[in-house]
Amino acid sequence: MNWIWKVDDNLVAKEVLEMLPDDFEGEILDVPVGTAVFTAEKFRNMRNAKILGVDFSQEMLDIANDDYFGEDHPGISAITTHLS
Repeated sequence: MNWIWKVDDNLVAKEVLEMLPDDFEGEILDVPVGTAVFTAEKFRNMRNAKILGVDFSQEMLDIANDDYFGEDHPGISAITTHLS
């Protein structure tokens, strides 16, 4: 989105995620999680956190689960939701 907002989303996400310590033990709600491209690396290092990613797109969540989350990270789960 750099060309529209003049902001690098990757840098913003990195700055925000660096505020969370790796030893964080609470719960995190990531909305919209998308494919988890911005958050997966940080979340994998947060072994004591319980993380729920929510997105409207099942396809995006499938990518997140296949590429980033999966069985190796039982504290991370992803669900889809629909508004009606």
